[in-house]
Amino acid sequence: MKKWLRKEIWITAIVACAVTMSIAASVFASNPIQIIVNGKEISPDVPPQMIDNRVMVPIRWVSEALGAEVQWDQENQRVIIRSSIEENESADEQAIIALVEQFGRKLKMVSLTSSPSDLAKSMQEHYRDFAAPELIAYWAENAEEAPGRLTSSPWPERIDVESIEKTAKDVYKVTGRIVEVVGGGIEAAIRPIELELKKADGRWLIHGSVLGSYETIMHSDQDVLAGYITLEDDTLYLDRVEVITTEEGDRITGLGFYNPERMAELGLQDEDLPNGYYIHELNEESLAYELSDETVYTFTDVHLLFVENEESDRRYFTTDKEEFMEHLSTIPGKVKYPFLVEVSGGKVLSITEVFLFTQ
Repeated sequence: MKKWLRKEIWITAIVACAVTMSIAASVFASNPIQIIVNGKEISPDVPPQMIDNRVMVPIRWVSEALGAEVQWDQENQRVIIRSSIEENESADEQAIIALVEQFGRKLKMVSLTSSPSDLAKSMQEHYRDFAAPELIAYWAENAEEAPGRLTSSPWPERIDVESIEKTAKDVYKVTGRIVEVVGGGIEAAIRPIELELKKADGRWLIHGSVLGSYETIMHSDQDVLAGYITLEDDTLYLDRVEVITTEEGDRITGLGFYNPERMAELGLQDEDLPNGYYIHELNEESLAYELSDETVYTFTDVHLLFVENEESDRRYFTTDKEEFMEHLSTIPGKVKYPFLVEVSGGKVLSITEVFLFTQ
């Protein structure tokens, strides 16, 4: 990525231009030297000269012919050239980075596990200002190649741009990483991503993408526990359980709870998990953790208490405990399915309802 917009060249420097410029010189001193910039001959008021077998040309004429601004720094005895081409490229780069970062903030809004029709609608709603229609259509049909949200926690929070490279006229390649976080904004995973952006009708859009493999970020003081929950004032009581999913259940949730070896230890077969999961009671003493104003509650707002779009996947995220309690109040009787609880240092970072476990 270019970090500079200005070139400073000593007055005695010899200029080499990257665009099409040729200097036609004859070995015979009697022949005039021509300067041709992008196929057009320019005639400076001071003609080019051959000095010590080197062609010396007026720097202002050549630079201005290339669209640059030339200034003379009398105090430091130097020529300063400001390239409008580089300034334009820099403006493009800044616009592209801004677009990619805005796109990254939209990823959490698109659940890749939605039905094909819901996924197409969600992508159109949230991605249309950032990606070409053809790419959105491709992503909707090939969700495994699309950026978006796979699980309730962690979720994609942003894209960090690492490099940007111009590969052709109005075409750039951006390399970055999708950063996934859990409650409290703690980074949990990263996923490399490469995007191709093209400019058409004065507008930059993403036209291609390549996703890399996930890399997990481990935090030694952080745990994700599964269990039944009870909330009393600012305290959460957790009765831990072990959750085992089928391979299909694990594909749906993305939690990594599919464990054939553990299933064999417990004597379980797939038919013992008709809903895609199995709850193994641990019968341990209840654990107590502190809730805070930063605790993130994630659940499926089936009754549209807070989600307005009934065509969406109805996943809702909030730090308002009262909203979470209102959601729990819509469940008949006592809540009899486990939640995922993320804790650190005795405090609850997040509570996540896994929709599969509600079935």
